[in-house]
Parts: sequence; structure tokens; C-alpha cells
Amino acid sequence: MAIYLDFYLIAIAAMIFSQIITRFLWKEVTKRILVFLIIGIQILNFMLLYTVFPYKDFGEHHGDNLPLEEKLKDKLTEGRIISIGFDTWASSPQNNHSYLTAPTLGFNYATLWGLDYFAGYEPLLPLANYKACLGLYFIAIIRPDEPIPVDYLRKAAVKWYIVPKEKEGEYSKKFNTYGIIKKYTDENRVVFYDAKAYPMIFGSNGEKIQTEEYRVTTNTIELGIDNQQSKTIIFNNLYNSFFEGYIDGKKVKLTPNDKNIHFSITVPEGKHHITIRYRDPYFIIGTFFAFTFLIAILVVCIIRNKIRKSSTLVAMM
Repeated sequence: MAIYLDFYLIAIAAMIFSQIITRFLWKEVTKRILVFLIIGIQILNFMLLYTVFPYKDFGEHHGDNLPLEEKLKDKLTEGRIISIGFDTWASSPQNNHSYLTAPTLGFNYATLWGLDYFAGYEPLLPLANYKACLGLYFIAIIRPDEPIPVDYLRKAAVKWYIVPKEKEGEYSKKFNTYGIIKKYTDENRVVFYDAKAYPMIFGSNGEKIQTEEYRVTTNTIELGIDNQQSKTIIFNNLYNSFFEGYIDGKKVKLTPNDKNIHFSITVPEGKHHITIRYRDPYFIIGTFFAFTFLIAILVVCIIRNKIRKSSTLVAMM
């Protein structure tokens, strides 16, 4: 919240304080003092944020060498990923590999490679999504001292578990009790695989649904399906009231399941094209008002400029 408050103060300062300084008939020295005071407050604010709060990201963390590379991007597919046991905020003066963040695929790194992660960095998360993602809305990594809710993660299609390489033995014992096995390893981490994880799209009995041209973009999920009979299809995505479902272009009802962890639609017999689209009406309305406001300001400025020019011409005559 402190960062957003900073942005708000900067915006207010840019829009209002300059007008206040201009309109009041203050002495030049007073105006300069006020300007330097405003700048000084902002500098002090950022200095306090950096020294008091523990999250110093400016090179101390996120110290991965660029360009980033993910060698397993073609392997960690058909399911979600979760990282466990990494302590990205631990002291590491030399940026030891254990504390680099890109190999964890936490935060939002997985999205760079088109991979599905269980959670991610999103400070403006709705409360329902916050709870469904187990509060992993920032680092998105289960800490070493936290329990691993395997049954819940299985329902959420978590198939891949990434752990630090130096903790392989510790987590192998935990995962073996669930039938989760070691699949890949590299210099930074070990990847475990859970064959019992739910699919991304499945039937009412948990069976995987065979689809054609399954594609996920920024705001849509699209796929083709050929049913021998009418069937309920469950999408392994958090339900949101702004989702809209379409079968062959015709809008259909989406039904939330399992405390909004999933949602489903009923697809009739035959071959069909299914589209799930996210559409936020409030964002659209807000965008309309924002553009209307900007156009109104532009019109007012043009009119005032014309009036000023007319007044100048009259005065010259």
C-alpha cells in the first residue's frame, strides 16, 4: 500500500501543487522552498521504504543473469507448477544460486514461458481468489516452514513441484508418501511430478477430456470437442462472475464448482467449439469515462485557446 500511496502523492503533486504555487502571490523564495520541500519528502519516503522494509529488490534480489532462460519450458506442461522451500529473501551477498528467483518460476516468471503456475504476483487480488490461492499472491512460493496441501493442489491441477536442489532429500521423503516422484534436476533445483493431479479440463468423474486445438490467450480459453453424448465439462480455473461461456458462438451458463475452484458447462452431443471469455464491464465503463473526460479537457483547452487568441486580436485593434 505504501508504494501505491507514493504514486498517488506524486500524481496529486504533479496536477495540483504546481497550480497552487502559481496562483498564490507568494514570494519567489517561498515558492522555491515549497518545491524543494515536496521533492525532499518524496526522496525521504523512498529512502525509508528501502531501509525499513525487508524487500530490497534493486539488484540484491532478482539477481538472475539476463537474458533469462528456462530449459524445462517444453517439459513442465499440461498442468500447473508450484515452488516449495525457496527462501528468496535470505541473506546472499554474492547472489548464491539458491536465492536467485527466476529458477523458482515463482512470482510471475512462469508466464514468461507460457507455463501455468498455481498462483503469482498480483497485489490487487480479489478476496475469493486470495483464499483459493492460499494467500500466495506475492512471492507465490510455499515457505520451508509451511505445510504442503497436496490434496488441494491436486484438485487445482498442480502437477509439477519445484524445490531447491540442496533440499532434495528432505522433500523426497514428504513426496514419496503421496506417490510424487522425481522427474528432472539441474544445477539449481529438483522437479517432482504428480501423476494424480487433476487435468486442466476434465469430466464429472475426474477423467481427462480429449480436446482439439486447446488454446489459452490473455482473456480467452478456446478448444474443440467431439462428444458421443451430452457431457459436463469442468474447467480447472477459478470461477469469476466476469467469465462468459460460448458454445459455437451461442452464450451458455457457467456453473461454479467446488467452492469456486472450478467452473463447468454442459456440452451437447456432437462436435463443438467452446470459448470461455473474460469480460470486465466495469473496466469497459471506466475506460469510456476516462476517454470522455480526456476529450472534454481537450475541447475545453481548444475553446479557451481560441477565446484567448480572439481577446488578443481585439486588444491589438
